[in-house]
Amino acid sequence: MSKVPFLAWGVAFLFLSAGSGDAKPGGKPGPIVLMAKDGPGETGKFDIFVMGEDGSGLTNLTNHPDDDTTPVWSPDGKRILFQSFRGGSWGIHVMDANGKNVKKVVETDGR
Repeated sequence: MSKVPFLAWGVAFLFLSAGSGDAKPGGKPGPIVLMAKDGPGETGKFDIFVMGEDGSGLTNLTNHPDDDTTPVWSPDGKRILFQSFRGGSWGIHVMDANGKNVKKVVETDGR
């Protein structure tokens, strides 16, 4: 049996604000993007995951030593935008839907 990451607050934190569908590419049926802790309690950090609509195929896309949070799909479903504390400061990052080609696009102060 494979281990499933400890999900933050006991459930996947999906970004489906008022039916906008940001957890799915273009709001259409397809993979769901979520953030989850990769370990229990204070020892875990947040990473970005994707999974099938039925919960299958949970895949960690970021697996980075710093927290990666608040993922949303680009409208075309080809990229994922997320916030991260990489390099000691908060910023907005973008990556391909497979987790490759991560780039910081905006430096923020975390607010």
